[in-house]
Amino acid sequence: GRYVREQKILTIEEAIFKMTKKAATSFGIKNRGVIEEGYFADILVIDLEEIIDKGTYVDPIQYPKGINYVLINGNIVLENGNYHKVLAGEVIRKK
Repeated sequence: GRYVREQKILTIEEAIFKMTKKAATSFGIKNRGVIEEGYFADILVIDLEEIIDKGTYVDPIQYPKGINYVLINGNIVLENGNYHKVLAGEVIRKK
C-alpha cells in the first residue's frame, strides 16, 4: 500500500513479483513464488485499495489491513480476518 498506492515507487506487478517469485528465487526456494502446476498453492487475496502494513518501530507486531484470504499449500488459513487453526505450512530451508 505504501510504496504502490501512496508513494507510487512501484507498480502493483513489480511489488508482487519482488515479494513472490524474486524472493523465492533469491533464497533458492523451489516450487514457490508463482501460481503454476506442480507448485505449492501459497496464495494471498488482498484488497488493493485497503492493503497497508500497520507495524511501526514502536509497535511492530500488528496485522496488516486489507488481507482477505491467506492460503498455504492450498489450505485456507485466514479468511476475512478469521484465523483457522490449520497447520498447513512447513519450515523451508535452502537446499
